[in-house]
Amino acid sequence: MKEPYRIPRDGSKVVVVDLGIKRNILNSRSKYGFDVRVVPADTKISQIEKYEPEAIFLSNGPGDPECATNAIDVVKHFAGEVPLFGICLGLQIIALALGVETYKLKFGHHGGNQPVKDLASGIVYITSQNHNFAVVPESVEGTGLEITQTNANDGTVEGIKSDYLDIMAVQYHPEACPGPLCTAETFFSAVQKTLARKR
Repeated sequence: MKEPYRIPRDGSKVVVVDLGIKRNILNSRSKYGFDVRVVPADTKISQIEKYEPEAIFLSNGPGDPECATNAIDVVKHFAGEVPLFGICLGLQIIALALGVETYKLKFGHHGGNQPVKDLASGIVYITSQNHNFAVVPESVEGTGLEITQTNANDGTVEGIKSDYLDIMAVQYHPEACPGPLCTAETFFSAVQKTLARKR
């Protein structure tokens, strides 16, 4: 994508940083009433500020998260000022921006049958995933983030959050909903509640 575009709705203004986003994710966001402005991955911080976002969403995408230097700078700039949300690559970028380390998996997670355990509820979700990098769990300590979900197969980090900084991100694709429990409803409803509280 080369130019920003808008998907207008009546809800909170959300800037989506497009790192390789899938259309179904945008459809999911529209369903929940967010007024979405989609911007390229290299969009300058000053331009994002002009949109007066009530939240910033870091999308999925391919590649090594350490290469997404502009998106990392965006997170560093807005963390604590504007709620930040992410999925897949977006989670890794948020983590790196706050001082967490990432690494390349020996075997990437690909497909629609990855079990993810929510540490607070104990519920296991079946998720769709497509990534080769993950967060180093030990490096989360002391960053202000906490691990909220882990992969039931290999223990990798599947969710992070910071209530203080209004940050929430998951490693899987909630919009895909491959299992009996709807991860899209869980994730996007939580986003909606966060933004409603900030208004």
